[in-house]
Amino acid sequence: MALYSAAMDAERKRAEEQIVRAKQDWERTFDAVTDLIAIMDDNYRIVRINKAMADRLGILPGEAIGLTCYEHVHGTKEPSPFCPYKKMIADGCVQTAEIYEDKLGGDFLVTVSPLHDAMGRLAGCVHVARDITQRKRSEEEREALVFELKDALSKVKKLSGLLPICSH
Repeated sequence: MALYSAAMDAERKRAEEQIVRAKQDWERTFDAVTDLIAIMDDNYRIVRINKAMADRLGILPGEAIGLTCYEHVHGTKEPSPFCPYKKMIADGCVQTAEIYEDKLGGDFLVTVSPLHDAMGRLAGCVHVARDITQRKRSEEEREALVFELKDALSKVKKLSGLLPICSH
């Protein structure tokens, strides 16, 4: 019986070590992602944020726990009408939106995916914000250049129409 108990203890200890290693692997992976990630409950409260999100907010990851995203990230008293999480709560579907957030200092492609509990009820979401500030700036520069080129082409066409008149 003692041999059986020792074997069971050893097996339990190996299983516990595997759980600890899996948790550590998950945490390292979560914090290695450069996108800003928040896990939130069904009341907009932050359950966990990754290192990238904490760094952008200027806090430690643990300091965000329990804060509402709309107050702490957006500085508002309630979720805004454009909030992808608010839309996801309404229809239960993954939501994606491009959002400029002044407090985070840029433009973000935000994707909100539902999290369900064991009974299938909405329990919260995974909120992923990818910084697209540089892409947006490049798009704006490209649009300005296209406008300038179209304007220059219009002027060239006017001038080319005047050349035959001037040559007579």
